[in-house]
Amino acid sequence: MTNFEFETFDSGHLVINQQHVSLFRAAGLTTFDAMYNYEEAEVKKQLLKERVTSYFLLSDEDRQPIKFYLKRHTPSPWKEYIKPLLRFR
Repeated sequence: MTNFEFETFDSGHLVINQQHVSLFRAAGLTTFDAMYNYEEAEVKKQLLKERVTSYFLLSDEDRQPIKFYLKRHTPSPWKEYIKPLLRFR
């Protein structure tokens, strides 16, 4: 079984596998805001506006790209909470 070690950033809001910390530091991605607003990420899946899965590439020391996935979740609009109440089921 593989044992991973992690490093925590931004007062615990961001946790990164210690193996990749240098890549994220070099890209300036050591805060939650920097990661969440990273514009180099390409959308992989977006079934709902509030849930987006995207990916981005960071190059290691050998210039080999490594793909990282990022899931972004925002609160659902109020109408999504009201709809079930109006269905009377």
